[in-house]
Amino acid sequence: MRHSDFLAFLLDPNRDHGLGSEFLSRFVIEVVKAIPSGERDISVSEIALMDFESCVVLREHHSIDVLCIDETNRFLLAIENKIGSGEHSDQLQRYRAFLGTHHSNHRRVLANLTPDADTPSDDSWTPVSYEVIVSIIESLGKKYAGGLGESVSIALKHYAQMLRRNIVTDTELVNIARAVYRKHRTALDFIFEQRLDPQLEMSDSIRGLLNEDDRIKLTRCTKTYINFVPVEWEDVEAFKQTSTKDWTRTGHTLLFEVTNERDRIRLGLIVGPASDSVRGPIVEFAKRCALLRAPAKQSSKWTTIYSETLIDRPTSAKSSLDEIREAFASKFRKLMDGDFPKIVGLLSDEFSNS
Repeated sequence: MRHSDFLAFLLDPNRDHGLGSEFLSRFVIEVVKAIPSGERDISVSEIALMDFESCVVLREHHSIDVLCIDETNRFLLAIENKIGSGEHSDQLQRYRAFLGTHHSNHRRVLANLTPDADTPSDDSWTPVSYEVIVSIIESLGKKYAGGLGESVSIALKHYAQMLRRNIVTDTELVNIARAVYRKHRTALDFIFEQRLDPQLEMSDSIRGLLNEDDRIKLTRCTKTYINFVPVEWEDVEAFKQTSTKDWTRTGHTLLFEVTNERDRIRLGLIVGPASDSVRGPIVEFAKRCALLRAPAKQSSKWTTIYSETLIDRPTSAKSSLDEIREAFASKFRKLMDGDFPKIVGLLSDEFSNS
């Protein structure tokens, strides 16, 4: 909450920090630059020319960490700020829905701010790292050296130092580590090869569990991503329209995907790269189906139409690898006997003859 309070202070053009709307403008530009150009509600050049002086900055408005609303420009910035905690209760989807309902005439930039730019559960939110915050603060500190009040200058300097020390990666330490590695590469490589990799071991466990289920067929297995397709869909041509160069070698367009991150595991149903005539009907069907979902703002290549968190960050942090394996197996089997056959049946019935 303290991070969000200070962030709201910097973003508000009407607070007494002496930065005007420059911090807000720079932050929005950095977020928009991270969004694929074809998916932006607003361009970088438009932001650079905007006067944000009438912007209102709110904290915890309908539970949104930081919300900046500019009625003059019909623009808003929403920030979900996560340090040491994960998402819960589909909050990003709920916040997006609220903003779409109550601010439908505003162009929107949605930022998911985390120490390492973690991938959000909702594709409409853009991942942003705290390195962006530090870089802007340090840049403005140099630009306005001596031009800001002493208390503001000290606050900015100390906050940037604190973020570098506790939140973001220390570049100097990274450079030292790389120098050590270059000097002792052979010995360190041998040591690294002997270490346990919990993420890789969990990937092996997931793959083994999936291989036991004769209702599905694995299509791709890496440490982070395990894709599978229901056997029932093997004869559905509408689901096999993706180039083998664009996703998996099997050419499937619609695949279930287990995302095995270091601190959480999720299951999604993904519509992959294909022509609009192939992707469109599937996404539109997901919008009409209560069991599925389709984001209001969609990628031209990847659209998640179902998502379920099987291991969340709090569970991962307090559990051993064996406990995580057991919890995953229990939740996965429950899902495979619950939503999975319903989803497979609904989509099979709709697209088998198309």
